[in-house]
Amino acid sequence: MKEVKLSIIVPVYNTEKYIANCLDSLINQNLKEAEIICVNDGSTDHSLEILERYAEEDERVRIITKENDGLGAARNTGIDAAQGKYIGFVDSDDFVDPNMFCLLVKVAESADADVAIGNVYLYYDDSKKTVPYRDQKFYQTLNRVGVFRAKDVPEIVENIGVWDRIYRRQFIENHKLRNPEHVIYEDALFSFQTSVLAERIVECSEAVYFYRKNTGSAITDKEVWLDSYKFDFLKNNFSIRDFLIEQNVYEIYKASYWKYFYTNALWHQSNILRYADFKCFFMDARRMMNFKDKIQALLNVNMPWKAKIYITFLLFNLPGILFGMFYSKRQKRKMLPGK
Repeated sequence: MKEVKLSIIVPVYNTEKYIANCLDSLINQNLKEAEIICVNDGSTDHSLEILERYAEEDERVRIITKENDGLGAARNTGIDAAQGKYIGFVDSDDFVDPNMFCLLVKVAESADADVAIGNVYLYYDDSKKTVPYRDQKFYQTLNRVGVFRAKDVPEIVENIGVWDRIYRRQFIENHKLRNPEHVIYEDALFSFQTSVLAERIVECSEAVYFYRKNTGSAITDKEVWLDSYKFDFLKNNFSIRDFLIEQNVYEIYKASYWKYFYTNALWHQSNILRYADFKCFFMDARRMMNFKDKIQALLNVNMPWKAKIYITFLLFNLPGILFGMFYSKRQKRKMLPGK
């Protein structure tokens, strides 16, 4: 095999319906100096058989089979096995444009970048329609600044994801970066770390990744995550805050951090959890967030005012406080003479 410029890591768990589409898009990439590392995370359907068929037909496809341990652990297994100059991640129910990785490697090498960021489109399984995942003004901003560090464009850390970009492998190894394991939103900390620590970042909005929606697959099924790790994402998000403090960059990124935390964690999760879990979740949030955290979150987040009021009531336990005040006042009135 020729020099490996890129290692594409594909975690696979019970995606027999989509894995062929994913692999076809990777094998047909215009970048041929790539290895495709498929980490079979204990699949119980026919995913492994499909992987083996592709591996027989194309020597660039490598299979690593392990016991089921989650998406973060599967990605880490792929990083450990990677031999390429750059590393990219693709979920096994998604697919990519034929030019995606060729374009990303080209701009990364040209700019001597640690990270090269592409574009993401949502692909709706039922309608076959595609829509931009992010506001395209984000890419216009990055394009204007050229090669940059995250501190020059702090809002970049809000755009969580590992599948729309490639990383210089030596950069990953130098900083000993790995995905958190056994938690949901496992890519959030890794995304913050790589963005903040990278010395040189470049974008290429023409490099397109297609994120499949409405699949009901094990990779994207939120119910699977929530049943197993309902509250772990809270700890994961606070580990991001701790990382920023350790790197002495919290003041630079605090607005973007709290915007991410509030909009993508609190509000998103409050709409998913069942009501019984919902109450427990906000009890956990109140316990883990001090008063300053809550105030900073409110000041630094941009969301509809109704949503902000709703979340504020829950985070500060205002219903409980109001009930307590009402109950206390009622008890005092009962104790007055003649009552």
